[in-house]
Amino acid sequence: YRVFKVILDLIVIKFLEKYATRPIHFFGGMGFISLFLGVVAGLISLFLRIFSIKYLVETPLPIFSALLIIVGVQLVALGVVAEMIMRTHYEAHDKMPYLIKSKINID
Repeated sequence: YRVFKVILDLIVIKFLEKYATRPIHFFGGMGFISLFLGVVAGLISLFLRIFSIKYLVETPLPIFSALLIIVGVQLVALGVVAEMIMRTHYEAHDKMPYLIKSKINID
């Protein structure tokens, strides 16, 4: 039970370290992968139907296609919303979404 909590904590730390300032990169990437897989599944189901290999009701590909496309659109939209929330958070606190490590050649 404790192992699962530690794994989840590590996932959260890695996510925040890498995507805290750009959540659209994570959600948008996952969304585009889902959209791509949905379009591929839809094209395969159409190919099977056009060449009379299988009817659409004989395979779950049309349902998977619709599901993956809907999930992809939702993930991209979630990424946009997360990006707006992140920017609003930093603007409200007068903070920058990044840290300057050092200044070089500044008088």
